[in-house]
Amino acid sequence: MNLWDMLVVTPLSNLLLLLYGLVHNYGVAIVLFSLTAKILLLYFSARGKQGMMRQQRLAPKQKELERIHGKDKAKYNEALMQLYQTEGVSPMSGCLWTMLPMPIFFAMFYVVRAPLTKMMKLTAEEFENLKTLLTNSGFLAQGALDRDFYVEMKIGEIVQTNFDALRSGFAELGILDKLSSLNFDLFPGFSLAPIPNLPWDGGWNWLILLPVLSCLTAYLSSFVSQKINGTGAQTQGNMKVMMMLMPLFSLWIGFRAPVALSVYWIANNLFTMAQDYLLTGHYTKKFDAEDARKAELAERRRAAEEQLREEERLRRLEQGDEAIKHTSKKKQYRLKHAPKPKEQTPGE
Repeated sequence: MNLWDMLVVTPLSNLLLLLYGLVHNYGVAIVLFSLTAKILLLYFSARGKQGMMRQQRLAPKQKELERIHGKDKAKYNEALMQLYQTEGVSPMSGCLWTMLPMPIFFAMFYVVRAPLTKMMKLTAEEFENLKTLLTNSGFLAQGALDRDFYVEMKIGEIVQTNFDALRSGFAELGILDKLSSLNFDLFPGFSLAPIPNLPWDGGWNWLILLPVLSCLTAYLSSFVSQKINGTGAQTQGNMKVMMMLMPLFSLWIGFRAPVALSVYWIANNLFTMAQDYLLTGHYTKKFDAEDARKAELAERRRAAEEQLREEERLRRLEQGDEAIKHTSKKKQYRLKHAPKPKEQTPGE
């Protein structure tokens, strides 16, 4: 087992198996898995949201720096870094914390692609023996799925559909016992194992609704995030690109993977919208309170400085009055003690 499987894939496959054992419904287990993953990664999502919103609140100050130093990129970048340092904001914090949960999606992709070995814990040898059993029993053509990327999902569906016949007709029950609870149905008759058909793959089927819903919810999630966050012009341009790329990517994957992955993506998109709304409300209140405290402190400083200036002005006025009084007293003293002019006698 490699490090990736040991640290990421195996714990998540165990979690999915635990949830599946609780509800005995693969589709519900996937939805609960998405919700549980959101809760476990809430700290990272909250840090990413916090960093992104702090950056957005600096947009007016950043625009002012751009107006002042717009022609001098070096001074602008220096002033911008100083602003980030003063405000305690890391320019990469939002992206970094947002990207950290991405391995969860790829691990989920691994689990969906290989449920027999990842979730149901078949060894490689047991899986090969199962393929041989299905081939010998006529349920699987020789070499039919050797090059299929989703071979485990398809073999699992064969086992689920024909479990009673396999169990009653063959002695290799050790492998089948491990798969006795295997059921990919969301509800009876609606399996999450198939891949949606396109016209050139043998005609349309109604499973195409799940990749389409995955695409639509991905677009809606990005749209709601942009509206809630109130991003600037440049960020809006980047968001518009992401609003198109991510839904199209989910649509492309949805038509090439079992619909179980689309169910996971739909649930994840819906939970992401709810989480984004709640975190935005929480941090908006928090930052508004911080801004109110900063404004109050700034007003107190301004009032204190104004009071000091007024006291200084009054002190100077008092000093001026004292100087005037002192000068007046000296003048009066000189006038009082000045020698009187001699009186002139007649004849002089």
